[in-house]
Amino acid sequence: MAGFAQYTGREAQAIARLERELKTDVANDALDGGISALIMKNDKVIWAKAFGYANRDTKKLADTGTIYRIASITKTFTATLMMMLVEDKVISLDDPAEKYVPEVKNIIGYNEDTKFTLRQLASHTSGLRRWSEMFTANIGPVGEWQKSYYCPWLKHSLNQNRVSNGCTVMLVIVYSALL
Repeated sequence: MAGFAQYTGREAQAIARLERELKTDVANDALDGGISALIMKNDKVIWAKAFGYANRDTKKLADTGTIYRIASITKTFTATLMMMLVEDKVISLDDPAEKYVPEVKNIIGYNEDTKFTLRQLASHTSGLRRWSEMFTANIGPVGEWQKSYYCPWLKHSLNQNRVSNGCTVMLVIVYSALL
């Protein structure tokens, strides 16, 4: 495999078993779903493959670049990354989001009194709208989500404890700004 690291015979056996299991799982999936997977060793990809459909309606096959909507699973990764950045003193939980993403100042109703912090984003108390209230915010390529994501928000009480995927996505946008 060009561009891939080498792996041992034992690893090859484990990878072959994983590949068979993934293929079987997708074949037995009543939803006609798909999965893309990769294995890394020493910071190098040693195996990558996709199974099933990226879009079952159009029968478009998944590939290793397929982007999946994995819902709340991302919250675990986002929270872990945030705390690693806090531990490394790259960010503070009490930093305003606008420090990293100045575009939040364009959110409808955003002002000095409604400014929100990374802590509020992480605890879902920023007042940002839920995805389900933003009908087209997650349609199309990921790069377009960020562009359409800011202006549709209407501010609500900053003390509302409602889970908002918007908070998690905004944290990801903050992390992207740090790169």
